[in-house]
Amino acid sequence: MKQKSTKELVRKALKNKPKWKPPKGYKYLKDIQIGNLIQLNNGTKAVLLSITPSSAQVLVISSPNNNGDYYTGKHLWSLETEVKEIG
Repeated sequence: MKQKSTKELVRKALKNKPKWKPPKGYKYLKDIQIGNLIQLNNGTKAVLLSITPSSAQVLVISSPNNNGDYYTGKHLWSLETEVKEIG
């Protein structure tokens, strides 16, 4: 039995990677239109301001945490963040 080289194993692993999808009722941040209201699963509400190739800028308008005043404002989130579109 012939052993496969590391190069072959890496190439096969990268080719056969799984295709991830967000849970039912959620979307990835990269699939939301700019200006829409979004909500995280912890109750944080935000507005999508802009999208770049590596991140999305959001404006957090409410946070259920005790430090809500600290957390509100502009933030950069990953494009793969799972959010629920409110409007």
